[in-house]
Amino acid sequence: MKLLFFIGSMRGGGAERVMAVLTDELTKRGHEITLVVMSSYPSFYKLNKDVKLIQFDNRVNNSLFGKIKYKLKSYFFIRQKIMKINPDVVIPFMYSLITPVLISSLFLNIPVIASEHTTFDREMSFWLRFKRFYINRLADKVTVLTQYDYNYIETRLKNKIVMPNPLSFEPIREYNEERKKYIIAAGSVDRIHHKGFDNLIKIWGKIANKYPEWKLLIAGGGNDENVRKLRELANEYNVNSQFELLGQVKNLDERFRESSIFVLSSRYEGFGMVLIEAMSQGCACISFDCKAGPREIINNNVDGILVEDQNIDGMTLALSDLIENEDKRERLATEAIKSVDRFSVKNITDKWERLLVDVVDIKAD
Repeated sequence: MKLLFFIGSMRGGGAERVMAVLTDELTKRGHEITLVVMSSYPSFYKLNKDVKLIQFDNRVNNSLFGKIKYKLKSYFFIRQKIMKINPDVVIPFMYSLITPVLISSLFLNIPVIASEHTTFDREMSFWLRFKRFYINRLADKVTVLTQYDYNYIETRLKNKIVMPNPLSFEPIREYNEERKKYIIAAGSVDRIHHKGFDNLIKIWGKIANKYPEWKLLIAGGGNDENVRKLRELANEYNVNSQFELLGQVKNLDERFRESSIFVLSSRYEGFGMVLIEAMSQGCACISFDCKAGPREIINNNVDGILVEDQNIDGMTLALSDLIENEDKRERLATEAIKSVDRFSVKNITDKWERLLVDVVDIKAD
């Protein structure tokens, strides 16, 4: 098939990593892939050499007229690319780009699969809610990441289907005991509140002095202001000597393989791709049981630990227990390595291929 993907940028992040993994595997399976990135920034993730990359100059004059001109220019650019390439299916990633693509593709009779990557059960502005629950109805299919979101949406979107993210790392074969006393978290530092890094540092501040050999690491890029905020929090909770910001990390799989514990402290997630990545590399994983995502990945006390959503004291106790119990860490990690196979690139791409055939057949009828 000839497939046309759209995404806002490839500068880093879970959805962007999924884009790189999915387009790579689909290309290997013989599909002709064009990826349109609506920014001029270089890709943080390596793309398959056979993926045709097109980028949009996203520089904008911040005046009202400049913003209107930019909006019109971007819609015209999207429609022009769809018409010129004439793909079998168009797939926009993430809600910021789904609406422009759906509107730009009107009356072209080309199927569109809108790929959502954030939970629907969260605070949203009226316009964002309108886009996600109503404009999404223009799509032939809307992929959501979890069964939770599928159930939450109910009949408001009848064209939805659950499509988990694929695992981007090759799972290790067996648990390696030579791990450092690292507790690691990962995510954009610019999303401190979303990722719960403020609470994580607070939690670490409660117990760090009990475990002087242990260190908390946060992997993820961000602007100077947000980096400063996290450093100030580390100073406030007296964990400077047991805390490190790694910045944006290319070899995140290596960081996971050398760490003992992974913590997902998010206030909400679409899926929690970084969680399956950490599980695949043998981290003992612990996560807040936020509304969507972790509970569909972790089988509590079997291949990871789920803590009541945003229960700071509960997370503190559970983290202490993992630090003190090496046998438990090994047991959870060993099971995690096996359990993430259901999210393998092969399994998820197989599901994508079935969906692609379905939307083409429906459009043809």
